[in-house]
Amino acid sequence: MNDMQNEPYEGMFRDHLQGEMQFIANSAAIQQRKLAELVKEENPGIQARDGSIYFFKQKELKLLTSFLNDDEQKQLLLPLLIEVVPGENYTAVITRGEIEQKIVEHILGMPMRNDKGRIKIEKPQLAVLRQNLRTTTQYTFSPKMPSR
Repeated sequence: MNDMQNEPYEGMFRDHLQGEMQFIANSAAIQQRKLAELVKEENPGIQARDGSIYFFKQKELKLLTSFLNDDEQKQLLLPLLIEVVPGENYTAVITRGEIEQKIVEHILGMPMRNDKGRIKIEKPQLAVLRQNLRTTTQYTFSPKMPSR
């Protein structure tokens, strides 16, 4: 197909994607909370933009506490943010320091590189990370558009 034939589909795709991104933005957490606080709660959660409560699974919180020391648990803010960059074949875990890197390395079982506050991970790695930390991670979308 040439570019002229793709135009109607691209418009429909953009409209659909905009709706999906709005849904994600509305259900996104408006705050992050410390692991050390959350693990003590019966129903750990935070408020989402749409007013609903975003709950964390105790199983995931306990997994994180199993390999993070007390100081790390007091510093770690959840949910961990996973940046999706349109047009790229990777995602990135946003980091504030070494704790997030320690988590990614532990879950993936391999050393990872922190590049200016981002740990780039490939799709198979993202699947493993999300399989283990589905409620304690959250997607954020970069406004960066791919270059042509």
